[in-house]
Amino acid sequence: MYKTPRMNDGRSVNGPDNNKLNENILHHYKVQSNWDYRQLLQKQGLEFMNYNFQETLKQNGNYINPSNKQSAYKSPYIFHSVHEIPTSTSDLQLSYLTNQSNQARLISPSIPTAK
Repeated sequence: MYKTPRMNDGRSVNGPDNNKLNENILHHYKVQSNWDYRQLLQKQGLEFMNYNFQETLKQNGNYINPSNKQSAYKSPYIFHSVHEIPTSTSDLQLSYLTNQSNQARLISPSIPTAK
């Protein structure tokens, strides 16, 4: 009765598990007509999609629990001057920044001379 494609690329999945899932949804939400089913999808469609996405990630082994996830991202260091070197640097980074700072000191500003 309510068989719809379940994938973004248009492939239709109509296996026994999906038919049972669809029947469970119809029974749980007391869907009696196409109009009721349409209203259900419009109101809770995003929740269904997010749930299905999370379940697919779990099944494929790509699931990372957001509550246990530690972000490896650190905001970038903002330099206030070319001569500034941050406190936590590696040897390679320290060498590069020192070289850049020394190169910047070699450049002299142009001084206009009035005649």
